[in-house]
Amino acid sequence: MLSTLDSLNVFLVEDSPEDVLFFKRTLKHLREKHPEINFEFQHSNCLKDALVKVANTSFDIIFLDLSLPDSQKFLGLEKLKEQLEDHFPIVVLTGDENDSLALEALNRGAQDYLKKSEMNAYNLSRSLMYSLERSKAAKELEELRVHQAKTLKMATLGEMSGSIAHEINNPLAIILGYTDILLADIEEGVDSDRLKNSVEKIEETTVRISKIIKSLKSYSRRSEQDPMSQIAFPEILEDTLNLCIERFKTSKIELKIQHIEPAHLLCRDIQISQVLLNLLNNAHDAVKKNDKAWVSIDSSIVDDKLKVLIQDSGSIKDESVRRKLFSPFFTTKPKGEGTGLGMSISKSIIENHGGSLMLLDNSKNTCFEISIPIVAVSNEKSA
Repeated sequence: MLSTLDSLNVFLVEDSPEDVLFFKRTLKHLREKHPEINFEFQHSNCLKDALVKVANTSFDIIFLDLSLPDSQKFLGLEKLKEQLEDHFPIVVLTGDENDSLALEALNRGAQDYLKKSEMNAYNLSRSLMYSLERSKAAKELEELRVHQAKTLKMATLGEMSGSIAHEINNPLAIILGYTDILLADIEEGVDSDRLKNSVEKIEETTVRISKIIKSLKSYSRRSEQDPMSQIAFPEILEDTLNLCIERFKTSKIELKIQHIEPAHLLCRDIQISQVLLNLLNNAHDAVKKNDKAWVSIDSSIVDDKLKVLIQDSGSIKDESVRRKLFSPFFTTKPKGEGTGLGMSISKSIIENHGGSLMLLDNSKNTCFEISIPIVAVSNEKSA
């Protein structure tokens, strides 16, 4: 298993001299079994020193004792994870024969655990390989999720391309029309008020096109690495509606904008816009063939969280469909019309922002609720 590696930089955080010596001996046996691997080893006997070394050295795996002079239980694990990339392989070491503590460490982000009483070359090798492979798999899964999110964004834009083109072409036709009127009025020498009105119409329509293009440009770019920033929810919603409102008009679906809270969010606004756009497009597709179809957007503040309700005139009566809605690759759309990724990715985005996305059970019509923490308005632009 380890023979696929060329080198391995191992970091042990352990305060017991006896346990450090035993770990070194076990690692020495592992070196002898795998001479093709260049093993490097470093050690710290306290969390403070470990954090300094982690900040200045690139390790491949960390073995962490859960009981240190300056750290008890999971403090060390939490502090190390704050400095390391997601899914970095950390193996916790415990002298406790009870598995509950070690299992809790796994729930908090450790890749594996090893009981000190079971330390030998075989178990160390197993733990090394298992942790590295699990970390690699987690990173690949995250990369796949990011790729799927990007694919979904482009697919969503593809679905809306016709309505977006229509949304831009209409204003352009208005501009051309008012330009002709303006030229004719100049030739006829009409009064300045009429000329001013034509110029104002052209300006107003140009601003409308500019907003659509701005929203389209923002939505299209990658946002995964953007820092969290404070932004008002109405701004996010406006950018989202700029991209889809024409689609509702074309389908003759009434879009009801109810109360919109002027709340501020600490978020990646493009990702929140992606979730809103996905929910609105799903609602559109669900009711577009219905008579007197409508979709509504409402919001409120409950317990320092912004609650956004996106409801449509349809309903989901099939309980099996309701249960699978947030499952990856599940879709109720005809073949070729949906990726089945929208709801699962949207749920993941909102949860990464400390919120939740759910289908409400107590609503007569289909109604999704986004719940996301709000922040007090400050002068800081990002965090």
